[in-house]
Amino acid sequence: MATRSVRVFITDARLSYPALDEPKETMAGNGDLKYQATFLIAPDNPCVAKIKDAIKQIAIAEYGDKAKAVVTNREKIPLKKGDDKENIPDGYAGMLYISAKSKNRPELRDANPKIRIIDKEEIREKFTAGYRVNAYVDLYPYAVRNSGGAIIKSGIAAGLVSVQFKAYADAFSGRAATSDDDYPDCSADAADSQSYAAGDASGGVAAAEAKTGDFGTGSDEDFDVPF
Repeated sequence: MATRSVRVFITDARLSYPALDEPKETMAGNGDLKYQATFLIAPDNPCVAKIKDAIKQIAIAEYGDKAKAVVTNREKIPLKKGDDKENIPDGYAGMLYISAKSKNRPELRDANPKIRIIDKEEIREKFTAGYRVNAYVDLYPYAVRNSGGAIIKSGIAAGLVSVQFKAYADAFSGRAATSDDDYPDCSADAADSQSYAAGDASGGVAAAEAKTGDFGTGSDEDFDVPF
């Protein structure tokens, strides 16, 4: 049976539009409440290649000979260009981004991954728009059907799994994150978090590698995400 989702690790992203302390209504405007966050990623970030590969492999497994049409359609994949937004928000210029959502509360960790953050006030403090984070998201195929059962929209989406606070940065609200002297030296904790970045299950959520063999059969045609 083909694998329908792949967990990917997003490293050193900037957080945007977070709703991590409590769920909020999605842009669909249907009253559906979800925890959500957008992750801004530099195009040269090594995790981008892994994300693109996961998107391609899911498309091949789920859509077969229509995989290329899915992967090359920016409306059908979760990895997008910040420069394509009509009114480019603060921090999006020149960046890629992924928006992820979940009905379930995501696991939130501090720079030391052994510390879980559950207090709502601390969540809002540590996961401010603009701050740097690591995150796990599940990429998966989806299909929206009308009342008659016909598919009216399909593609690949991102489910929010876990977010780790990595570092303070200028908040996107425009206010500076104060000065370097206002924060304690957390170098030791950051060093401890390397096991999390390496995908060690003892230090955080275990990472699932995207391997072609996990997806059953499908053409490995020469196509890729269009950026």
